[in-house]
Amino acid sequence: MEHPRASPVALNSIVHHLPATASQTIDSSEPQLILIFAWMDAKFLHIMKYSSKYSALFPSAAQILIQSDMAASCSGTSAMNLRRMQPLVKLMSEYGVFSENPPRMLFHAFSAGGTAQLLWLARALRDATKTNFPRLKPRTGIIFDSTPALFDYPALIRLSMPSYSSMMAYQKLFGLVGVTALWIVDNANGLLRIRPGSMQQFIHGGMNNPRILEWTDSDTPRLYLYSDADYLMQVAPVRAHIAGVRKAGMMNVSAEEFRGSGHVQHASKDPERYWVAVRQLWVDVVRPKAKL
Repeated sequence: MEHPRASPVALNSIVHHLPATASQTIDSSEPQLILIFAWMDAKFLHIMKYSSKYSALFPSAAQILIQSDMAASCSGTSAMNLRRMQPLVKLMSEYGVFSENPPRMLFHAFSAGGTAQLLWLARALRDATKTNFPRLKPRTGIIFDSTPALFDYPALIRLSMPSYSSMMAYQKLFGLVGVTALWIVDNANGLLRIRPGSMQQFIHGGMNNPRILEWTDSDTPRLYLYSDADYLMQVAPVRAHIAGVRKAGMMNVSAEEFRGSGHVQHASKDPERYWVAVRQLWVDVVRPKAKL
C-alpha cells in the first residue's frame, strides 16, 4: 500500500514524525495526534502499513511512530530508555500537549515492546511536567493490540522460535543462550532497581493503572484487540486483565477477541472488524459526557 504522505522524519533511532499535510482541513471530531508504538523489532515497512491506514481514517492527524527493540527492552536501564524518549517529549510539547489547549490524542500500543515504550513515554512526560501539568485533560483514547503479553522465559522462547526454523543446530543453541541471557539481565535489572521491575512487572503494573498517562483516568476509553490463537500472548491472562481493570473501576473498556489470528496479525486477518473497532473507540472518546 502506497503511503499518502511523505516519508517520516527520524528524530532519533526509534522516534519518527509524520506531520499532517498542510492541505488537510482539521476536523474537530478527529484526533490531532496519533502515536503508534510498534511491537518489538517490527520492520518499518509493517509499521507504515498501520500508519497508512490511519492516514486514510484520520487524514488531518499528525502521526508519531515509535519503534522498540528486544535488547533495550530487556537490558536497557531506566536512564537509557527515558533518554530515548526526550525527542518525543519535545515534539509533543511543540504540539501543545503541555498547554491549556492540548491536542486530541490516540495512542496505539502493540505487544510488550510497544506497551513498554508507551510506559517509558509516560514516565518521561511526568518527569518533564512534575506538578505543572495543565488541569484541562486532553481527549485521549488508548488501544492495546496483542497485549498484555506474557514476558516470562517461555514467552521469550516462543518469541524467538520463528527465526529458529531456518537455523542450523549450533545457531539455535547460540540463540537459546542469548535469549536466556536477556531474561536473566531483565530480571536482574528489576532486582537491582536499575529499572522499575522486570519487563513483565513493568508492563502489567502500568496497564493496571488508570493513570497510565498523567491525564488519563478510569473514564479514559480503552480498546483491547487480541486473539484466541496468539502464540505469544496467551488469551486467558488477557481476559483476566480486562476483567480486572473493569472490576477496578475502568468501565469505559471495549474488547475485540479475534479468532485464529496470530500475534499482531488481527488487522490482516479481519481488517474490517479491526478498523471499525478503532473508529468506534474514537467515537467513544469524542462523545459528550452525560451531565450528572
